[in-house]
Amino acid sequence: QYSVQELYKKWKGRHVANWAMVRNQLLMDDRMSQLMQQYDVAY
Repeated sequence: QYSVQELYKKWKGRHVANWAMVRNQLLMDDRMSQLMQQYDVAY
């Protein structure tokens, strides 16, 4: 189980082809969607 911060560090500086799919799965989780909104500013 990765935290969002760990995933962002892992993916930082590299293109993630299926990022949209991963992001959509995270957004389905209410708790995660709140975290994702904070990071969406960067994308």
